[in-house]
Amino acid sequence: MKTLVCAALSCALLLTPALAAEPESGVSSQAPTGTASYQLPEQLGWIYRWGTASELSGDSVLLHAGGETEQDILYHISDQTVILNAVTGEPMTADQLRDEESLYIYSAPVMTLSEPAQAGATLILASIPADYGVPMARRVTSVTRDGDSVSIGTEDLVYHLSDETKVSGLSLDELIPGDYVVGWYDMVAESYPAQTTPETLILLDGGNAGWIHADLQSVSLNGAELELSEQELPQLQEGKLMLPVRAVAEELGCTVSWDAQSPDQVTVSQDGQTLYTLALDGEEAYAASGVSFAPVEQILGVHNLYFVP
Repeated sequence: MKTLVCAALSCALLLTPALAAEPESGVSSQAPTGTASYQLPEQLGWIYRWGTASELSGDSVLLHAGGETEQDILYHISDQTVILNAVTGEPMTADQLRDEESLYIYSAPVMTLSEPAQAGATLILASIPADYGVPMARRVTSVTRDGDSVSIGTEDLVYHLSDETKVSGLSLDELIPGDYVVGWYDMVAESYPAQTTPETLILLDGGNAGWIHADLQSVSLNGAELELSEQELPQLQEGKLMLPVRAVAEELGCTVSWDAQSPDQVTVSQDGQTLYTLALDGEEAYAASGVSFAPVEQILGVHNLYFVP
């Protein structure tokens, strides 16, 4: 199930990536017909580590990390964790993992500050080949459909699907920017970005409620433009495109409230439950427990409205 994130503006920080601006101007352009695309914030992407498995229990695995990272991490395996054979792409189960085998494990960047650190595994690649030729999980930045032709763009590789491409996981109709793709292919065209026609693609849910496209004149949620007043239009502040909290959050089914006793704060809630609090001119969002969980760099107040990047 996709996570509903109600701080649209802070999509880049509150679990759903926001559509970023063009590299030079800081303002994004309208995506072409048939294309959903945006630049993704690096800090929110899945991170992966490789190492040796131990202490397998069926619902967790301790990874003795290889490479430059020597930190051991305890990964929790859930029903949502995808486990794949790195050679064939075939699905595997947790009980097929073996002690002392090499694994590549992807997770969200959040982990506990315990010993060992703990995180939830989103993707595990097992049965690693001798040459360590392991396919990478790449975040989707664009999905282009032209008739029966489909191309999936990522940050460094474009997959052009053919009639022979075997696709599993999410359906192509479900795939949106912010989801992930794992591909098996033989040849890569030397272009920028690089391009390939894969033999096998596995499409994975990135946990996003949708995607946002914005510029100084408009904000669109999943391709549908929001009705905004002149005061609610995005603001450009220090090179960052700032989106209106209330307009986007309410479109996502959330409630945005303000308390006269705390005039410098706004609260976003859903179904009566507080999700987080934003402080004017602050640098972080706070969960209901008061724990800081999302640095937002800047929160802007204009005409009694809140904007975040």
